[in-house]
Amino acid sequence: MSLHPKYPIEGADISSYQGNMDFSVAEKKMAFVYIRAGSGYLADPMEDAQFDRNARESKGRMPRGFYFVIRCDEDINTQIDSFLNIIGNDTGELPPALDVETNDSNLPPREYARQLNKALELLESSPIMIGQTAAIYSRAGFWNENVAPGVIDYSGRTLWVANYHSDPHQVLPKPLLPYDWPYWTLWQLSADGNGLGKEFGAKSYSIDIDVFNGSAAEFEAWFGVKPNDTGSNGDDDPINHPPQYVLPTTSINIRSGPGVTYPKIGTTLKGSRWTVAAVVRGEDGLWVKVAEEVYIAYWLCEPIYT
Repeated sequence: MSLHPKYPIEGADISSYQGNMDFSVAEKKMAFVYIRAGSGYLADPMEDAQFDRNARESKGRMPRGFYFVIRCDEDINTQIDSFLNIIGNDTGELPPALDVETNDSNLPPREYARQLNKALELLESSPIMIGQTAAIYSRAGFWNENVAPGVIDYSGRTLWVANYHSDPHQVLPKPLLPYDWPYWTLWQLSADGNGLGKEFGAKSYSIDIDVFNGSAAEFEAWFGVKPNDTGSNGDDDPINHPPQYVLPTTSINIRSGPGVTYPKIGTTLKGSRWTVAAVVRGEDGLWVKVAEEVYIAYWLCEPIYT
């Protein structure tokens, strides 16, 4: 059973802090996993001590993503080169992610955002990243104080947001978002002190637990790969169905196809509800199809489960 009944697609993120993972245990609990490839705080070549083992032994058991702890106040080129060298030709099944949570030199928000944008552009321009958009891991408290708005392109980008309850065995109803993100894709909802390490195959006492914002079908639509079936992420339970309605959080455009380049054919007002026909991957992210040639951007909507 997952920690949050509304979000049954549950995984974890791991690093050398978890020790030698037992993936025969982990695959029974994890629908997906994010693995630390390296960190700007580690000595050259900046590789996590468990990365090679974790990447190798998790392969084929569950969708994997690799992340790098970026230091925007240190040389960006060197760090992205290290990240790319560490992962090599295997970028995983989920988009590579930049962990954005430190600013030791207190860079001004505009400069911090500029350096982060440079890191994203360098990563996404790599030949092994063709067609992929990097994910961002962060938390509202850090992002709001350190990253200036209007610099990072969010559309279609995976936001992996961290937000915990003060009690490690409890979870919040929903995550607190950084101020200029209109949606979230992954939520790190439990971490230090939860005592779940052994249950998820780790040597460590605790482990970071993450959930996906949606059903198994929506996971596949967003990432292009099915989540690992742990027995708790099927679509037979009513709470796991794609939402029956979508409640826009603001007035947004209705388009004739799944993408912002399709013609605008109307506007939906705040508070209106739409029956969902399908959730599909469009040219710039996930879109909700509400009727033939009628689409609403998923990241501008709030799913309503009934």
